Amino acid sequence: MKIINETLSDIIRICLSIDARAHATYVKFATKCSDESLAEIWRQCAKDEKTHVVFWKKALALSLRGELPEIFEDSEEVKSALQQIDRKVDRLLANFDNYDNPADTLAVAYRLESFMLDDSLMMMFRFFDAGNSGIEAGYEGHLDRFIQSLQKYAETSPQLDALAESLTTLYRRNRKLSRQTFIDPLTGLLNRRGFFNSVRPFTSLAERKKLRVAIIMGDIDNFKKINDTFGHQTGDKVIAAVASAISGGIRRSDIAGRYGGEEFIIFMSIDNVDSLKIVSERIRQTVEKQSERMAGAKATISLGGAVGMIATDEERDLSLLIALADENLLEAKKRGKNCCVYFEREEI
Repeated sequence: MKIINETLSDIIRICLSIDARAHATYVKFATKCSDESLAEIWRQCAKDEKTHVVFWKKALALSLRGELPEIFEDSEEVKSALQQIDRKVDRLLANFDNYDNPADTLAVAYRLESFMLDDSLMMMFRFFDAGNSGIEAGYEGHLDRFIQSLQKYAETSPQLDALAESLTTLYRRNRKLSRQTFIDPLTGLLNRRGFFNSVRPFTSLAERKKLRVAIIMGDIDNFKKINDTFGHQTGDKVIAAVASAISGGIRRSDIAGRYGGEEFIIFMSIDNVDSLKIVSERIRQTVEKQSERMAGAKATISLGGAVGMIATDEERDLSLLIALADENLLEAKKRGKNCCVYFEREEI
């Protein structure tokens, strides 16, 4: 039974409200601006914010269907902080009417953008971007364009240059914090928490649409020997090289994570087991051929895969798929390592 997280839904509603007002503000700026080059910047900002509004609406729909996991450790605290930001946005926009002064409109926009750089919003972007939504990259592009506009007009208002610099610093700090929550720092892949949070919407979709999904478990062969022979720094390089092979070997729609130590996990939606075989073999060959060049030590990887349907109990069915993939990983080790073994039953 799916449980709707009302607090998370409230958080997303606040994010939607903030970005919707930002969109309306930038539309107004563009309409009333007499400087055509600046008006074009406002039109682009409005377009970006419209994309964010669509993003939050989709996120809210997922949340109201009970298809989002608990993203924050303390959702009530996050909700309270965002409510304060929401009120600040209200106060900022309530009495502003000096649209003829570019420096003033840019200063107001700076305040809006800094509100939207709250680390909670960055964490939401990072969570959804794990599924390759492109939202984080899109927001980074939006912010870059806005910072360039601040710098362009810095000659007429020196304070704008300082604002641009502070906005860049704030973004980098909050992005780093959000990445630490879901991303493994050594490999750049999702960590274990990030992986399971990220696959939740996709298992829900698979259940509704009766889609087949697959899990691939991978483990670096003889990793202790690599550490003992070449040292732990080289061992870390091998882990990073394998992660790179995995990232390069999967599709944009697949989700990969570092499961722990030298073990990795991949989630895929597939039509048939051949897709799983192709991806697994591509990863295996890449590790075998390129690990020594990339890490200074030759490495191989064993992989186990399982295919099945997500039925009525998402967590149970996903856990069963992982267990079956792990069994096949152990079988791959028994067969001599550096190979792939698959579970090919039609249903779990």
